[in-house]
Amino acid sequence: MNKSQEETPQTQESICRFLRAKNGYGTLEGGELPFVTSDTVTTVYRCLCTGEPFGPDDELAHIELCKMTRACFAAGAIS
Repeated sequence: MNKSQEETPQTQESICRFLRAKNGYGTLEGGELPFVTSDTVTTVYRCLCTGEPFGPDDELAHIELCKMTRACFAAGAIS
């Protein structure tokens, strides 16, 4: 984990509600951010809107990129 990740914890409000992830060891669920893992070494991200590893704006779906700055960002509880 790099220093910026340690200083900026992920919250439901800061991650798009359509971002999902899985890793090589299976889907990690629970806690404050269900379906979103923080193990970026083995994690593969996808967008529920497209069903692909990219969002409706054709940009990569990733926990560090699916933020409020993107046009396709959707706030709200991750369910």
